[in-house]
Amino acid sequence: MSSSTNSSIDTMDNLELYSKSKPDTLIVIDFKATWCGPCKAIKPFIEYLKENYPKVEFQEIDIEDSDKETIVTNFDIAKVPTFIYYKNGSYCNTIIGTNKEKIEEYVNEYL
Repeated sequence: MSSSTNSSIDTMDNLELYSKSKPDTLIVIDFKATWCGPCKAIKPFIEYLKENYPKVEFQEIDIEDSDKETIVTNFDIAKVPTFIYYKNGSYCNTIIGTNKEKIEEYVNEYL
């Protein structure tokens, strides 16, 4: 089963190294905030994706976590939820918002 949080993904360098160490794994970073209603609303769908796509690793990053500030700034996260798709050390795509069809479509596209 894929994990949902990894404390090592807090900078771009760490993300690239981690992603390259798992070249066949699609990493989807879910940038969220505890006060964000849409973030809470999409959570059950993300749980569904975790169960149905074992080759995808979903990472959650709270934009208000000061330890994650570097990566939040790097991706210029201004709205939540924002989903960043990353594979084999490379950026693939971004989705802002809760479009379930698009979120799952990109998972399939980049697997």
